[in-house]
Parts: sequence; structure tokens; C-alpha cells
Amino acid sequence: MYNSGNFGTERYYTKTNLLIKANWDSSARVWVAESDDVPGLVTEASNMEQLIDKLNLACRDDC
Repeated sequence: MYNSGNFGTERYYTKTNLLIKANWDSSARVWVAESDDVPGLVTEASNMEQLIDKLNLACRDDC
């Protein structure tokens, strides 16, 4: 993830490392992701590709 900001007319970007845990819930048959680094982040998807897409969308604005 990259965060951006402005300083006058210049833009800067910083890379943020996050630990996101993904576990397979066999009873619900979904991947569940959560993170202590992003309070309130919990999402699920039926496959890993969808989970990564959801995480990218969720973290675009909030991480």
C-alpha cells in the first residue's frame, strides 16, 4: 500500500507494510481476512483472488 500527501506543490508517497491474516473457514467455505494493523478490517471471499481484490479496495482509502 502507498500513502500519498502534498507538501506545497510536491507530492510524496510512503509505503506502508501491513500484516493481514487470512484463514479458511471450512464451515462457511470462505476465506476470512482481518488485521490488527487496520482496526475494523474484516472481509471474506470464496477464493483468494477475490479476497485480495476486496482487500485492495478496502485498503485503498483506509490504510
